[in-house]
Amino acid sequence: MRLFPRLISETQDLYSAGKVRVLPPEVAHRIAAGEVIERPASAVKELVENALDAGATRVEVEIEGGGVALVRVRDDGSGMSPDDAERAVGRHATSKISTAEDLAGVVSLGFRGEALHAISSVSSLALTTREAGAEHATCVRVLAGSLPEPSPAAHPVGTTVEVRDLFMNLPVRRGFLGTVRAETNAVAAVVEALALSRPEVGFFLKADGRGLLALPTSADLRERVAQVHGLSLARSLVPLDDGGPVWGFVSPLSVSFPTRRYLHVAVNDRVVDTDSFAPAVAKAYADLLPKGRHPAAFLRLELGPGEVDVNVHPAKSAVRLRGGRSAYPLVVGAIRGALAPEREEGGMGPAVEGDGELKPIGQFAGRCIRYSSQLTNLPELRFRALLADGAREVRFERVAVG
Repeated sequence: MRLFPRLISETQDLYSAGKVRVLPPEVAHRIAAGEVIERPASAVKELVENALDAGATRVEVEIEGGGVALVRVRDDGSGMSPDDAERAVGRHATSKISTAEDLAGVVSLGFRGEALHAISSVSSLALTTREAGAEHATCVRVLAGSLPEPSPAAHPVGTTVEVRDLFMNLPVRRGFLGTVRAETNAVAAVVEALALSRPEVGFFLKADGRGLLALPTSADLRERVAQVHGLSLARSLVPLDDGGPVWGFVSPLSVSFPTRRYLHVAVNDRVVDTDSFAPAVAKAYADLLPKGRHPAAFLRLELGPGEVDVNVHPAKSAVRLRGGRSAYPLVVGAIRGALAPEREEGGMGPAVEGDGELKPIGQFAGRCIRYSSQLTNLPELRFRALLADGAREVRFERVAVG
């Protein structure tokens, strides 16, 4: 008769006795959720990646209050059976892998099985899904890590995940979030990045009832860049040779920006943090752009699944190449190869009228400006700067006035 009370007592001692304690499950789950879900944009990223893994061709995202009050992601993917839907909100529940060896060849965006469980641990979550051929849909509700409650529902083929009151049981985390505008912008940046990685999928974003992004399916990466960043930039981009593992588009030497906003990298269709690739892009443009200016680069690295380790970051935002290899030389070489014709043309720029000895007259973008000693009436002339190959000096082409 004393066996059951003794088990309860022993369980309590396990969590509270001594200086070193085993954390109760609800505390451990909240900590794990904080590692995966840093802000509303993190939840959006995980849910949209699940939609893409399900084969969605259209993804609709809706947020309210910067994503704290509501995050809703709807897709037209394959959907799930009632049993799979209930299992999906459990920890480490995934359809992507089944053995440790599978980690070496992951091709899906998600594989840890933590996203839905992590989100449901710190919010009120409702997952409504239906697979093709099913008579009706299933809705699974979870409140702050409680047991899932399934029920029949009406829904087309596909899945809708609705997250309300994010970080409801983590007030400290809420206190460190940005303003509604800042969190909304972060969500928009995530959706843009994912849209750039999948031009064949339509993406739509609403914030507080207002449409922010409408990106229908596009034919290729250049067209998607035009949708996201404008036709002018897309038309100016220089293609990289698509015969190697690195392909995509970069801006010509005549186009640059004050920030790295236009740097986007995807490895095997997985959006990754651009910080690790920024030095390689900067090296490729070394001495070719004015100081403080940055190029646009939309890069794709396509490597064999066994060549990339994607299990190196809780949010799956970083990758590591097999054997400690670096993508640095691959990126630098591909970009320099694309810029080579322009650099050669710049070095053979149009001859300056009265070409003679060049003398310094000032600086342009931190570089010494020289002009031909045979040019006269300088105040009455306008000149167009021509950055020579190597950009050690600036040559000028005389153009008509008025």
